[in-house]
Amino acid sequence: MVMTPNRQTYFNYAQDSSQEGPGHVTVALTLTAVYHFDPTDGMTPDEAQKVLGGQACLWTEYVPTPADVEYLLFPRLFAMAEVLWSPKDQRDDRDFLNRVPAGLQRLGRAGVNYYRGGEQSP
Repeated sequence: MVMTPNRQTYFNYAQDSSQEGPGHVTVALTLTAVYHFDPTDGMTPDEAQKVLGGQACLWTEYVPTPADVEYLLFPRLFAMAEVLWSPKDQRDDRDFLNRVPAGLQRLGRAGVNYYRGGEQSP
């Protein structure tokens, strides 16, 4: 199974609760929520063994431009990558947040649009 619970993996939701920018503004999916996503949350050990991982989803029917897609993906995609590739006991909120600015600088140099709002910290 690949887990994609909508409240933690659907990146078409707004990045924060300000209701500004692209995405569904009635629901916010913050960097915090993504970083704390656990694909096996609430499962028994037997159930958890069947989980291969998770994925981020971005439904684009209301996302008009590629720049809006980028805005909705980043920096949340950094958090999703870390959650799905790093063992839970090796993840650290503060360390992750300290690395986010360098990733955002790389995106900026590449001309990628990304969310620059306030609800950034796990």
